[in-house]
Amino acid sequence: MKIAIRIFFIFCLLFVLAGAGCMGAGFVLGGSFEEVSRIGGEAPLDFWKNDVVRRLAGFSFARRSSREDAGGTAGINGTGVSFSQVNNLRISVTAGALEILEGEGEEIFVESSSDRTKAELVDGTLTVQDSWKGWHMDQPVTQIKIPAGYTFKKITLTGAGGEITSGDLTAGSLLIEANASDITIDGRLQVGEKLEVNANAADVAIEQAAWMPTAVLNSNAGDIDVTFEGNRSDYDVSATSNMGDIEVEDEGDEEPGRSPAGQIEAKSNMGNIDIGFKKQD
Repeated sequence: MKIAIRIFFIFCLLFVLAGAGCMGAGFVLGGSFEEVSRIGGEAPLDFWKNDVVRRLAGFSFARRSSREDAGGTAGINGTGVSFSQVNNLRISVTAGALEILEGEGEEIFVESSSDRTKAELVDGTLTVQDSWKGWHMDQPVTQIKIPAGYTFKKITLTGAGGEITSGDLTAGSLLIEANASDITIDGRLQVGEKLEVNANAADVAIEQAAWMPTAVLNSNAGDIDVTFEGNRSDYDVSATSNMGDIEVEDEGDEEPGRSPAGQIEAKSNMGNIDIGFKKQD
């Protein structure tokens, strides 16, 4: 009987240590206590279909990332690196903070406090990757400075740790994958064709989105907060919710909106979606 009790307590101790290890891995990838705690209680029903599995198994993902990372772009943490003739922007962050700011001149400028940050231009697509490798105590910061009024064909923002913030952005299409990084656009967002937001296990906030023909908002375990320019009547909104809440601002009786109206498709699994509208002067 005593042997059985000892074995039971050994197994309990192993489970406690395993849980502490997973939480520690989450912090290494840039998560907060709130985010790591939320993962355990709000795994999306279709987590196997998207990148939330990265958040739930953060340590194995981090080890795989370290094997793929062979070092950063030369000079990126010194004088910085400039790029021209960029059509598409692809950003991937696994640790630290990445900021998109307005720059000067006609070229896109990338600089980082980490020598592990990569920035390369291939066939018109500029890819910037912030890796957790080599990061110990100080959180690396990467800045991408874009000329005022610059228009991309497509922008992809993917966060698996840390955070991404942006000022004004203009693109034909924008894809946001918030796997484990909170992503905030506090400037004016202009999308000519389609906006797609997937808040898998982190939050997305867009403070000012110009009218666009199509917006797809998918909230798995993260929250989405978007304010669109114009009136409620400028959009047709469809909302589907499983366990999360979807709130759409209703301005009541108002003049007829744009024709054709913009299409907003909101789907909530376990996260919440807030959709607001702001009239322009």
